[in-house]
Amino acid sequence: MVQTSDSSRGLIVGNASIDAYIKDEKHSIIGETVTISQGTREITIKLDYSSGFTDKMSAIDEFFRLLQGFEFSEKFGGGAYNSVTSFRKISQGLVSLLDPQTPALDSTVPGSNLKQYLQRQGIDARFLSTVAMPVNIILGDRGGKLIIKGPKREYSLSSFDNREVDSFLREYKFTHFLINSLKGHQLAEKIVRQNNVMAVITKSLDPNFVLQVLAPRCDALQFNYDEFGYIINDGNKVIGDENERFESAIDGILRLKTDYNTKGNIYVTLGSNGILASSKGQIHHIRLVEETGERVTKYVAKDSTCVTGAGDCAAAYLFKGLINGLEPKRIGLEGCIGAIHHLGYHSISADDFISGSCKKGLAPKTYKTFAS
Repeated sequence: MVQTSDSSRGLIVGNASIDAYIKDEKHSIIGETVTISQGTREITIKLDYSSGFTDKMSAIDEFFRLLQGFEFSEKFGGGAYNSVTSFRKISQGLVSLLDPQTPALDSTVPGSNLKQYLQRQGIDARFLSTVAMPVNIILGDRGGKLIIKGPKREYSLSSFDNREVDSFLREYKFTHFLINSLKGHQLAEKIVRQNNVMAVITKSLDPNFVLQVLAPRCDALQFNYDEFGYIINDGNKVIGDENERFESAIDGILRLKTDYNTKGNIYVTLGSNGILASSKGQIHHIRLVEETGERVTKYVAKDSTCVTGAGDCAAAYLFKGLINGLEPKRIGLEGCIGAIHHLGYHSISADDFISGSCKKGLAPKTYKTFAS
C-alpha cells in the first residue's frame, strides 16, 4: 500500500449522514413501497422510483419519526464521511472535510458532534450549516442490501457561505480535491474550478450537470455500476441485472469519452466483480481471482453490514493513487484493495487480482495475473 506524501493537502467535499441499522428487521418491497417490521411493529415508506430500482432508493417523505419505537443503532456515514475517515488512515498529509450541512450530535459522547468526532481523528472539518444532516436506513445484507435515503433537502450558499469557503481554500492551499455525495451544484461548481479534482458521481447530482460540467473538467470520475445508468442512459433509467449493467458500464465509459469530452480517468465500481478503470482509450477490468473471491464472500457473510461504505473507501484509495501519480490500472487495483480492507479482510495483495482489457466495447475474453 502506497502512502501519500507529507506535502499533500487533500480536501473531501460532500455530505455526511446518520445511518440507522434496525435490529432483527424484516422488509419487503411491494410496488413502490417498502414495509419494514421488527417484532409486532411495522412501518411503510414510499420510495421514489423515477430513475428505476437500485440498492439506494430515496424516500418520498421524511421517515425519522416513524423509526421511534424501533430498536436500532446509529453510525455516522455518507459518502464524504466514509471517504475522509478512510483517507485519513492512509494519508500522511493534511486531510480536511467540507460539508454544507449542520454537524449532527455524536450519540456516543454527550455534548459532542460530528465536527469534534472528526477532530479527534485528526480531520479538520468545516460545516456550513445550510441544512440538517439526513438519516438513512440500512436494510438487508450484501446479496439484498437496500439503503433508504431521506428526501433530498435543497440548500443554497449565501454570500457569507461563499466567502467562508473561499477563505478556507486560501488558508489551507489544498493540492487535491475529492467530491463525494455532494448535494447541490453551487459548491461543486466552486470546487471543480480547482486543479486535481476527482468526483464520485451519485444520483444526488443532476445528470446534465455531471455530463456538461463535471465530466469535462475533472481529472478522475468514479461511478457505481448500479447508478451509472442514471447518468448516462436515455431517460436516466437503471436497468438490467448485474451482467447487463457491467456491459452497459463499458458502453457508458466509451460514450463519456466520445460524446462528452471526458479527458480524465474513469472508474466504475462493480461490487463483488471488481472495478473498471479507463484512460486514454483503454478500459481494464480488475477483479479478484476466483479462489480469493470465494474466501472474501464467506468472510462477508459473517457480518454483511460491513459492505456499507465500501465504495466510498474505494474512492479514498483511488484518490490516494491520483495524488501519487499512479497509472490508471494500478489506481484501480488500489481501489479494489481499499474496498476489501473496508470489509475487514486484510489478507490481500496484488497477487490476488487479475485484469483484462475490454476491447471494442466488450467484456474481456482473457485475464492475466496483475503482476504480469
